[in-house]
Amino acid sequence: MKPVYFFTTSVLLQVAYTNREIIKNIYTEIRNNVLQFFGRKSITPPVALKSPMETYIELNLNRFLKTYESTEKYCENIDDGFYEKDQLKQLLVEANNPLEIEWKRRILYESTPRGNIMMYYNPYKLGFVYYSDTNIMNVSLLNAAAMKYCISYRCRDFFVDNGVTPENRHSALIPIHFIEPPAQPKSADKSATKLDNSAFAKFKNYSKQTEKSHPNNKKVTIIEPTVTPPKDVCKNRFIYMGKMSNLNLLQPIKKPTNTINGFKSQHLDNLKGETQLQERVMSYKDFKKRSTNNDKKDV
Repeated sequence: MKPVYFFTTSVLLQVAYTNREIIKNIYTEIRNNVLQFFGRKSITPPVALKSPMETYIELNLNRFLKTYESTEKYCENIDDGFYEKDQLKQLLVEANNPLEIEWKRRILYESTPRGNIMMYYNPYKLGFVYYSDTNIMNVSLLNAAAMKYCISYRCRDFFVDNGVTPENRHSALIPIHFIEPPAQPKSADKSATKLDNSAFAKFKNYSKQTEKSHPNNKKVTIIEPTVTPPKDVCKNRFIYMGKMSNLNLLQPIKKPTNTINGFKSQHLDNLKGETQLQERVMSYKDFKKRSTNNDKKDV
């Protein structure tokens, strides 16, 4: 009989495990009814605790959405060139242009539940560049960090995720850089020659006439389902650049040119001419090499 007991016990445990939520609710309801019968307060179930990641995302999301209730625009630091596509291309032609350098200096150092990250905005890639020692970061976590970045540096239009922003308050950069305008239909060629159908014989279609005259023929209205066009979904771009040690925080400083406030003198011109002459003077090593090459040509 022991194997039978073991088998039935294992089956009951399996059933109890699969239906544990139902059993828990039944037990809670019976317990509350018993407590109410004896005039005691029912015990409320404990509230499920949120994970640190959920708490972090919810905190930054609430702060970000609260900015839309304010009268401030939160876009004071965004250059006007971002709102014109051609002008932005001209600003980003040079390799080390001032616009990219300016936003590279605005760095957010953030401690997240998945580790520390350093983030800044890249105008050329129109996305958030981040460095992190964690190779895989959750997109929702990066979105929360981007929200904090946009609030801190007053650049809310850089956040282009229209699934998060309110319905009528999406970023103004989305129709400019992220969603292409619909292609215009090609105009029909008016010069195309049309065939003259008068030269062809026209035959009667007896099948259609018999279908209409048939008594069992009834008109069937076909209702086509209305298909709502999908909304243009736009997401933020996140570019992973490696570990935090790869970020070079020190940027080269341009040395100021030696200006003398437009002062001119003949002595200064002589000094400049002397330095230019010294730069043009050939060294003895080059002179010797040139003389040996001339001797070889003579031979």
